[in-house]
Amino acid sequence: MHLYIVRHGESKQILDDRIQDDFDELTEKGKQQVEVLARKLRKIKIDYILSSSQKRSFQTAQIINSVLNLPLEFTDLLKEKKLPGEIQGKKKNNKQVRKVINLLTENFPKEKWRYQDEETFADLKKRAARLFRYVVGLKKEGILLVTHAHFLKMIIAFMIYKNDLTARDYLEVDRFFKTANAGITICHLDKRKKWRLETWSDHCYLS
Repeated sequence: MHLYIVRHGESKQILDDRIQDDFDELTEKGKQQVEVLARKLRKIKIDYILSSSQKRSFQTAQIINSVLNLPLEFTDLLKEKKLPGEIQGKKKNNKQVRKVINLLTENFPKEKWRYQDEETFADLKKRAARLFRYVVGLKKEGILLVTHAHFLKMIIAFMIYKNDLTARDYLEVDRFFKTANAGITICHLDKRKKWRLETWSDHCYLS
């Protein structure tokens, strides 16, 4: 099995330096990035598309599938890591936003700590485990996942550590790997049922 994991194209709230919400949508540049990506994906054997239900990924998947014309499913399993509702859509340099982000970062490794309605590490890990059970259960050879920067890195962290994944492990992966809009990451599940990373966030085709 191969997973082709795509981050959505450039979005308006990222460009405006805001905390993203469910309704953030692609810029015109983001749409063009995805159109170029879709042409690249025509050369790859993909059987199924599974996409985040959030608007920027929803748009990305639809643009891709206008070219590939494959079975397409939307799911909350691939949504971005949820931040507190009170800061969504707000500028990142807002004083209260910075205060909340600092609190979240400081307390993220604490198992039972929760600020408000955000996803904790335990929530993210459970969601990643559910995603893998679902994806493997599809029994497809090539699956395209359309998701978001931080949850993409949760996917990779879970591949590496599986159920032994800790918050500090995830944070190391999150800090080490950088993602690009419309970049494609390729992973392979080998005969020993071990995941292998083949390509990370390739976006050279956008040059």
